[in-house]
Amino acid sequence: MKRKIKILTGTALFCLCALLGLGQLRTLQRGGSAFHYQSQTAISLETAEEIQEDAAGKESLPDLTFWREETNQTIATNVPAERTATVTVLTVSGNPSLLTGNFQIPAAGDISGCLLDSHTAWELFGSENVIGAAVTYGEKEYIIRGVLEGFRGTLIIQASKDEKTGFNRIAAADTGEQKSREIEENLKNRYQIDVILVKSRFSDLLTGCIPSKWSDFSFYGSFFQNWKEEVEQVLQAGLSIFEVRRLWSALALGCCILAGGCGACLALKNFFAEN
Repeated sequence: MKRKIKILTGTALFCLCALLGLGQLRTLQRGGSAFHYQSQTAISLETAEEIQEDAAGKESLPDLTFWREETNQTIATNVPAERTATVTVLTVSGNPSLLTGNFQIPAAGDISGCLLDSHTAWELFGSENVIGAAVTYGEKEYIIRGVLEGFRGTLIIQASKDEKTGFNRIAAADTGEQKSREIEENLKNRYQIDVILVKSRFSDLLTGCIPSKWSDFSFYGSFFQNWKEEVEQVLQAGLSIFEVRRLWSALALGCCILAGGCGACLALKNFFAEN
């Protein structure tokens, strides 16, 4: 009887962790198929648009989106009642889908539209059916073009022509033809933008951690030293809402895998012991 209880407990734990792990995996897959870079200096809207126009005709660079993040910003609405919410505002120049994964709105040039997350939509309007409604940020009114899932407390807008703050982040489309480091070198050499790679494709990591010779015993020493320096650079640059979210999701996924493995081992051990 005790063994059956342990088998059921282990199986239930494995199934629960599998479901939770799938949810975290979906979260990790959101955010667009893109490489993310942190710029050491602010990039003006004019410069960003010039680079985007130039990159559009070059095979050496993919689609680029410039953006910045401003936390603890207040947005408001007067309908159905006067309400406010605190959000993180992402101001972009380019294609928002490189950040969100599936939304190409507000489109480039749509300076009166915005993308609002579902949680804030409920907070302000009591519903997710808010497309066409308006929110006020700063002294400007924005029309909601779409509702974003999974990015709690987020408003995305396109930069207007009177933009003065500039951008400190770049998202480059991952087309599969170029590695993150190649794009980084192009940004540095062609446009003199000093950038740090924040997020790269998983296959790059796998390629980078395999030595070309089995007898290269010094490989992993230098590999982990370089990896440590890159992590320190990223932490010094500061994590955006996307990196923080992915970090927590990766940790949660790891916990789900560990707990699920323990559940599977418990169930299998008692199942074969009974037989």
